[in-house]
Amino acid sequence: MAISDAKRHASTDVILESSPARGYNYRLTDNPSRHRPQTAKAGSRYPSGARHLAARYEEIMHNFKVLILPNELEGIRINWQSYCVRLHEECNKIIVLQFLMDERISERREIISSCLEEAYDTDHNLQTLQASSSAARSDLLLPLFPGITAEQQDRVAQTLRQACYRA
Repeated sequence: MAISDAKRHASTDVILESSPARGYNYRLTDNPSRHRPQTAKAGSRYPSGARHLAARYEEIMHNFKVLILPNELEGIRINWQSYCVRLHEECNKIIVLQFLMDERISERREIISSCLEEAYDTDHNLQTLQASSSAARSDLLLPLFPGITAEQQDRVAQTLRQACYRA
């Protein structure tokens, strides 16, 4: 990344990361089995709660004409680790993100698409990925966590609506 996470978190302005050089993200995907029971036990209450919280966002934002809300296809169940919304093209994402930041609403810009990054623009084998490029330009993640209250969700929704109409 072009800037440190400490600098980004300390900023009062929206800073979008960029990748001027190629990097690699290695993850340990096979955790020792002794950790699995505690992890499963700790998260066992959240998925159904997350579904309820996501349904509430749908309920309070379904008439926001400037947003495209997630759509669960038949036979597919989203695990709702986050709530991703897509801004319509007329909304300036940076203005929306800055307004939410100024109002102390935690959000994430969503997708970072490698095909849009400087480090990969000379790779002739890399096709432009239209869906992920569109998501990188238009999507953001709203707060969704165990314990978020209805009042907090209402505040997120109303602040997002204000941000979208200003953008």
